[in-house]
Amino acid sequence: MPRYDFMTDDGEIVEALLPMAESGSIGDVMTVTDPVTGQNLLATRLPNPPQVLGDNWKPYISNRLPRNLEGVPCTPSGKPIVTSKAQERDICSKFHYERE
Repeated sequence: MPRYDFMTDDGEIVEALLPMAESGSIGDVMTVTDPVTGQNLLATRLPNPPQVLGDNWKPYISNRLPRNLEGVPCTPSGKPIVTSKAQERDICSKFHYERE
């Protein structure tokens, strides 16, 4: 179930796990159960902060790029180690390569 944020009249933020159909709209005043105390509270639904989805980029050893590129960290066998998207774009533009 999704988590929704609510604010009580005294400014306390309460998180509630509710089905989407029962969550109400932002600004709606609803009765929610405080998960810590179990009390029913009258609270206003808040917009949830956007979820930050991490960049799933991980450093890798490139099998596509030529070995022993000047200025690029390499493995002992000469394969380039790419540590970020920015570095990969820089390598490609510097050496006029395109990633497929």
